[in-house]
Amino acid sequence: MRGVLIFLLGLFVGSMVSAQVLPESKSLEERVLHNRKLIFTEPEAYLKNLDVLMGLALKQHNRDAELELLAQRYNYYYFSEADFEHMLDAAQKLLRKSLDYNSFLYEAVAHKYMAQTYLFNGLYSRSGADLQKALDALDKLNATDKEVIQEKAKVYTAFSNLFTQTKEYPKSIQYLRFALLEHQKLKDTELKRGTSYMDYANLAGAYLEVNIDSAEYYAHKSNSLRKVSESSHELTFLNYIVLGKVYLQRKNYSEALSHFKKAETIEENKNFLNVQELYESLIKTYNGLGDANQANVYKRKLDQYKLSISENKNKSLVKLLDEKNKEDAKGSLFPYGIVISASGALALIILSVYFIRKGKKKQKVTITPERYEELVKLSGENSQAFILAFDQTYPDFTKRILDINPGITHDELELLAMIKLNLSSKEISAIKFVQPKTVQNRRHLARKKLGLSTSDNLYKWVEAL
Repeated sequence: MRGVLIFLLGLFVGSMVSAQVLPESKSLEERVLHNRKLIFTEPEAYLKNLDVLMGLALKQHNRDAELELLAQRYNYYYFSEADFEHMLDAAQKLLRKSLDYNSFLYEAVAHKYMAQTYLFNGLYSRSGADLQKALDALDKLNATDKEVIQEKAKVYTAFSNLFTQTKEYPKSIQYLRFALLEHQKLKDTELKRGTSYMDYANLAGAYLEVNIDSAEYYAHKSNSLRKVSESSHELTFLNYIVLGKVYLQRKNYSEALSHFKKAETIEENKNFLNVQELYESLIKTYNGLGDANQANVYKRKLDQYKLSISENKNKSLVKLLDEKNKEDAKGSLFPYGIVISASGALALIILSVYFIRKGKKKQKVTITPERYEELVKLSGENSQAFILAFDQTYPDFTKRILDINPGITHDELELLAMIKLNLSSKEISAIKFVQPKTVQNRRHLARKKLGLSTSDNLYKWVEAL
């Protein structure tokens, strides 16, 4: 399941209450905490209250309230808008303030939010670096404090999301178990029930890629902890998706459809990746049932949904990449475990490729050395950002490829773009951290789709395009 797992626990557990605006006679802290619950029921009131309450927090010099409200602003852009550019801005403001106020807890929250934004945009190394920074900040606090326990579990779940996106499923499951163990330290019985309800739902989603029997087991285990008032909760939505996909893999299409349709009726705080996954699953289910009309209905819904999300993502990518270039210019690195090994290796590879290419007479890339180096670097970090930047440099390349064969996949298009940069299979395998044979297989499939014979030189063909 490539959707996003739930880790914003403070927004979910214990938030199923009727939303009503508290009277002004209540304390600022009470009003701030109540506003947190309005995001799912009255998002417009939630946003309006943020400005009013922030004014009061600044007037009263209430730093805790100010930091909480900055966190709430991020959540508005995440849940209500899926606005990546504003998500990043909000996370950065929270980080600056948390550092000013020496708040390790909100410093961790800010890094977690930044990691989530980077993850949605495919910047995996940056996401991992910020998650490690979040754990470092939490390690400076009392490990038995309820808020620290919950925040650390959220960071572990965020790591699980990262490993799911990079298809490292055993690691994803391992970090979910870390989150589960962290939640077991809680003393509040109801809070522990709520966290277990969430953790088992997350494990169900993670196990879909490993063992569908285990996925089914954890989905039912999660549902067994569900209260009646949580029947329309996003965790219930995720459990329906998991069970639907289990039945889909077993080709029990009618049972799969039943669960997917139940998921579709849930309106609460659904993450955009999970909605996309629901539509894709419904298309597969209707195709399995032989209902082409309904499959097409959801294809149109999916295309429209992807378009709206893509517009936000592309805007944020430009901002993220601009920010990344500024940090790179300052010599910023990410010295955190596996991230440093990947990022450091990539930097060395890029430098090697650049200087080797610079000395080769056969180098025929007609772009500046700086732009060439930037494209090679992007190719190893984020495929969407790479293709976006590549298309700006070679605006007709993608169109010409797709005109020849619209069935060319994103991975094949990325490979052909790297070939356009005159990178060898060995260099591509090093940059992408895959086996050379994998690159050769992809080249073979791409040649086949382009109608090239074994005697045709792929590099010369791409160069002439």
